This record gives sequence, structure tokens and C-alpha cells, in this order.
Amino acid sequence: MHDAQPKPSPMQVPMKSLCGRLLAPVLLFLTAVYPAFCKADAQEQMLQTTGALCAQGLYLTYTSVGTLADGFVKKVYDKDTTSQFLGAYIQIIKNIKEQLNKLQQSGALQGEDVTFMEKVVDTYDLLAAEANAFQSYITSGDQANVSVYDGKRKAAWKNIQEILGIKD
Repeated sequence: MHDAQPKPSPMQVPMKSLCGRLLAPVLLFLTAVYPAFCKADAQEQMLQTTGALCAQGLYLTYTSVGTLADGFVKKVYDKDTTSQFLGAYIQIIKNIKEQLNKLQQSGALQGEDVTFMEKVVDTYDLLAAEANAFQSYITSGDQANVSVYDGKRKAAWKNIQEILGIKD
């Protein structure tokens, strides 16, 4: 007895050869294109995460400056403590704006992302002006600074509502 392999039928040989000829280009195409899809997905995820962190940063900065102002007015914080916190907030805003400006100049943003980032930077400008007006008020006691503070605060909140989709 010998274990002979059955001879393939004449139809099996061409099918295997045909499948190999059709499948090889498809596999090569998927191998070449799939990393681009992964890269695009990673880029999109990075942009979405950046947007979410920007929105969070704006909201938290807005509430931090406002809470500090409330605490100062109600004498929870003295001038020195309030000035120290404000100085830190102003420096953080400056650092964030520097990074966002680098991102804008990098060319990594396209289309609606450019518009979004411009709105974020404009809002940080408003928050910085608000914090600086508050700092000036603490230093000088000049009520004109309260008006500037209030105007910048309202403008910043309007932008934050738009960015976060918050209705009145």
C-alpha cells in the first residue's frame, strides 16, 4: 500500500493560481494603505483631544479667575494671596497661548480646526485681559478696572458658550 496523494483536478490548479494573482495585489494594497488610515485616525484623535483640552482649559480658567474674584470681594483671600493666584493664572494663560500659537503656525490644523483654534486663542486673550484688569484693580483700587474686568469676562463667557455648545 502506498499513500499516494490524489491528483488535483484540472480546475483546482487554475483556481489556486487565480486566487493568488487576485489576492496578492489586494493584500499589498491593504498593507500599504492601512498605516495611512491608522495615521489619519491617530491625527484625528489627537486633534479631538486637543480641542477637548482647550475647551476644558478655557472653562476652568474662566471659573478660576471668577472664583478668585468672588473670594477676594468676600475677603476670603487677601491682596497678596489673590495677586499670587492671579500671577499664576496669567502665566499659565501666557504659556498656553505660546503653545497654541506654535500649533497654529505648524500647519497641522486645517479647515474648521483653524477657525476653532483662532476662537480658543481669542478667548484666552479675553481671559488674560480679564485677569490683568482684576490684578490692576487689586493694585490700584480703580473702579474703571472693574468695568474692564466685567466686559472681558462677559465676552470670554460668550465665546466659551459657543465653543462648548452651552445655551443661555
